Amino acid sequence: MRVRAADHDDLHQVASIHALGWLYTYGHNPSHPTPAQRFRMWEQVLRESYGRLIVAENDAAITGFIHTMPCRDSDLKGHGFSPAKITEITALYVHPDYYGKGTGFNLLCTVTEQERATGMRGISLWVAEDNNRAISFYERNGFIGDGSRSNPDDSGICDIRMQKTLELHHNRPV
Repeated sequence: MRVRAADHDDLHQVASIHALGWLYTYGHNPSHPTPAQRFRMWEQVLRESYGRLIVAENDAAITGFIHTMPCRDSDLKGHGFSPAKITEITALYVHPDYYGKGTGFNLLCTVTEQERATGMRGISLWVAEDNNRAISFYERNGFIGDGSRSNPDDSGICDIRMQKTLELHHNRPV
């Protein structure tokens, strides 16, 4: 598996995985964006350099992706440092054929190490409160719910916020 920055040629596969992830998690809902709508969204993200889009690939096929950006929440609790030092994961999706095979873990580890290396102190994300598979994944990887809950979106989905503190690695002389 290779993890790398996404480029325009990846967007059809990214959009497909995004739409398929919603279908697997929430079932068919006409209000959910189509792959074509997801493609246009991710195309705009790349064009405007809005955050970072990273993909995992296996034999030239995209198996998952993660998108990060500066944290949009100004009310974070319990970290003791500014939201300017927190990265937000806005999306982490894995193709269902790769569930449980390390794709999500490798994407999350890549982002965690990149953010730690740039001096970021935490990562936050919002996840659907009924997406037990994702919540368990994040908990196994050090995220905890902070009690924040969003209002339902158009399809009735409420999100909860989860956070992880990044411990800085200090190089000590030997």
